[in-house]
Amino acid sequence: MTTLTSPVEVTDAQREQLLTDGFFITDVLFDEPTLEAVRGEFNRLWQEHIENARHGDALTQEQAQHRPFMAQLHERSQVCADFCRHPVFLELCRQLLGPDADTTWNQAILKPPSHLDNTFAWHQDMWYASQGDYIKDTNPDIFWPAETGLTVWVAITRTIVDNGTLWVLPGRHNEGLLPHVWSEEKREYQGQFDTAWKIPAVMKAGQMLVFRKYLPHGSGPNVSDEVRMAYQIGYSLPGLKLVPSPDIAPLMRDGEAVPS
Repeated sequence: MTTLTSPVEVTDAQREQLLTDGFFITDVLFDEPTLEAVRGEFNRLWQEHIENARHGDALTQEQAQHRPFMAQLHERSQVCADFCRHPVFLELCRQLLGPDADTTWNQAILKPPSHLDNTFAWHQDMWYASQGDYIKDTNPDIFWPAETGLTVWVAITRTIVDNGTLWVLPGRHNEGLLPHVWSEEKREYQGQFDTAWKIPAVMKAGQMLVFRKYLPHGSGPNVSDEVRMAYQIGYSLPGLKLVPSPDIAPLMRDGEAVPS
């Protein structure tokens, strides 16, 4: 992998913000060649995603074009697989989870300019995880506690309010699961809670939002002329699943990277 553009060192202030607010934003930690390679793969996989969606209904086709989510890209792209194991993430996991960590999830989240409403509703990732098949055969001692997992939302392009960046609710990760309702119209869970204290995660390409899995977040529409690209990757202490799962990939043991 390429060298880092700045050191990865979680400061005391960032640890405190992760504890109290549920997130922090890093400096730029990835160089432009690394980001450009990921952008290229996102664009390639996006076109495949659009093509595959043609076999679905109208909403499936619409979302593939205007609000695509593409999961587990490590299975279809060596560039993405390598990125998920970048030394930046190894070091973050070492400092925030300890010497042992697994990769649990990764997905590209693209938001192109659109005349349609391509917002994504307020939600908690843990709500999604606890409602579907993902929770099956999980170890409750690893699945439920906030401190056993870590999520990164990497700005592959710059993310600003106009292009639909993420918004977060500081501190509300400490409240556990919040109420949600399912919207069949948009095929998403929609959080039913006050968002008055929301703040935007505005980032340069190569920065990332590091957050706890209970942190409420959502994103606005893209009213700019640029595609917003982000890569969300989840990490956890080992033992999340009680049975072998293709979703889980060992990342680090005893502080050393596990070969892919």
